[in-house]
Amino acid sequence: MICVLNIFPFLLVKPVFRHRIVPLEVNTGNSAKFECETEDAPNVNFKWFKEGKPIKDGDKCRIISRFNISSLELLSPTKPDSGEYSCKASNHHGYDSCSATLNVTENFLPAFLHQPESQVVCVGKKATMQCVVTGSAPLNIIWHKDNKVLPDVPHYHTSSEKNKHTLEILNLEPADHGVYLCKVSNSAGTAMCSTELRVMAKPSFVTPCGSVAAVVGAPLHLEAQVDEDTGVTIIWTRDGRKVHQSPDCKLSFERKMVTLDIPKTTLRDCGQYVCKATNDAGSATCSASVKVQAFEALANLQYWK
Repeated sequence: MICVLNIFPFLLVKPVFRHRIVPLEVNTGNSAKFECETEDAPNVNFKWFKEGKPIKDGDKCRIISRFNISSLELLSPTKPDSGEYSCKASNHHGYDSCSATLNVTENFLPAFLHQPESQVVCVGKKATMQCVVTGSAPLNIIWHKDNKVLPDVPHYHTSSEKNKHTLEILNLEPADHGVYLCKVSNSAGTAMCSTELRVMAKPSFVTPCGSVAAVVGAPLHLEAQVDEDTGVTIIWTRDGRKVHQSPDCKLSFERKMVTLDIPKTTLRDCGQYVCKATNDAGSATCSASVKVQAFEALANLQYWK
């Protein structure tokens, strides 16, 4: 008798919503899902409506109902799908309903029509990065350097004109070298693009070439090291006249090392050698005095010592 009294009232219960559907706002193309749940009741049947008209499971929407839970998912809604949606839960003892609105917005994702290119700019000059962006307003533009948001200081100047967004870096310093990122976002999403800025400094000689004394027929080697090789060209001169690459004189510039090699030195190779390193930021020089002696003279010199 106790079991019958506990179960019998349950068999006479109409559906009552425990969790009702809530209003939704999605952007065009994003799915929208309404969900609801009733209190325990027997043989609950769910039906979905839009503006009072029945909705059926199909290509545009998916309806899943099981026990006392039901959901309606619009797979790729567009603006016309906006409106009031309702769910009706019923059985033989009555029904309950709930409703909520769906607002489908037409906000378009940001996209870059033009991206800044990588560039090499000299110290002290101004670097300009510009991108052209499309997407629904309002757009939020944030510039980063090496994954950190650029500080709001006079060294960086940002501007926006219509869909054109610009970053200017004034009076470049070596520390401005790095990867810059433009991040654009709106209510629909985010887009990013990046570019590299290389800051070219005037070269200087870390290790200058030194004066040497050579012997006729022996090899002659001069070398120096610079601290900057970006866009750097090297010119050697001897007593003011340019030294050219030839089988008798090998010139090299690799990994910031500058070398001049003469396999067999002659008396004509003596003189004042100047190495000049130049790029768009400026130039630097170092020099070496080369004396060439015949072997006999060098031997006599050693003898008298």
